Amino acid sequence: MGKIIEELEKDYKSRYYLYEKLCKEVTTQLNSLFEENKVILSSPIEFRIKTFQSISEKIERNKVEVSNISEINDLAGIRIIVLFKRDVELISRIISENFTVTREEDTSKRLSENQFGYGSIHFEITTKDAWLLVPTLKPLKGLSAEIQLRTASQHIWAASSHLLQYKKEKDVHATLVRAINRAAALLEVVDLEFERVLLEREDYYNNISNMDSKETINVDSLRYILDKELPLENRSDNENYSDLLDELLEFNIITSEDVEKLLNDNYEKIMGEEEKVSKKPGEKTYFLHVGLVRNALAFQFGKKYRDYQSSKQDKKSKKDNTSPGVEGSTQVEITK
Repeated sequence: MGKIIEELEKDYKSRYYLYEKLCKEVTTQLNSLFEENKVILSSPIEFRIKTFQSISEKIERNKVEVSNISEINDLAGIRIIVLFKRDVELISRIISENFTVTREEDTSKRLSENQFGYGSIHFEITTKDAWLLVPTLKPLKGLSAEIQLRTASQHIWAASSHLLQYKKEKDVHATLVRAINRAAALLEVVDLEFERVLLEREDYYNNISNMDSKETINVDSLRYILDKELPLENRSDNENYSDLLDELLEFNIITSEDVEKLLNDNYEKIMGEEEKVSKKPGEKTYFLHVGLVRNALAFQFGKKYRDYQSSKQDKKSKKDNTSPGVEGSTQVEITK
């Protein structure tokens, strides 16, 4: 066994950089695909290459016969953590369509009755043949990586149980079993409840057109009104409706009727400013929906609004030591 381990370590050291390159390339492609499909992650994608010590210990512990380092399927590991359970299905599809999946497993299905857990989905992937047409990616041929896909709640469970070393019922004192089971159940409920929130929010948004024009606005109704009243090409998926809502309420713009009146009264002026900005040479610049509304507030309330913004910037600058120009940014620049 010693000779085999020695040869494997040489193989590991000589190919380590390739597995690292594989992880970096896969991560780059996933980030691009997620942006294209408007997937928002709970945290940035992470990856790791197993240490050789971990590999050798596993081989000796499990008496596994390995003749080549590439036979270790989880040598390279990539972790994706999403906020919502619905994103798991979308990302699973993205992975299946853009990589060669040699194995897929929902780890919750392997849990026995005496095991605690709240699983995740594991994909064993290799690159598609099209990748190998790129000269710098040819060396990645035959290399595989394991992608772990889980929700934030599932990740909390995985990280906590790993730290506490609570994987099976025998690992835990009898007085703690019920508490551990409650924790796992609560985390599962969190995912289910967030899914229900999203469904109810969608239902609410789809019926906003029936809302009373005198009803107080909220972030969802505000988004609906701006989509209806302003050019959709000026909208971003990351608009800060919450901050804008605070500003509108501060200036007594309370109902959907108030917002529509503000925009209608100042529409020509704000679109005139938009035209001036968009014609500037160099990088393409334009106002987002939030920026257009802030311009409308500036036209409507003049110095009063400018003083309010200045005071708001000063407070934020003192609070988090950032530049006063960061808060309330109303433009987006897109490089040609």
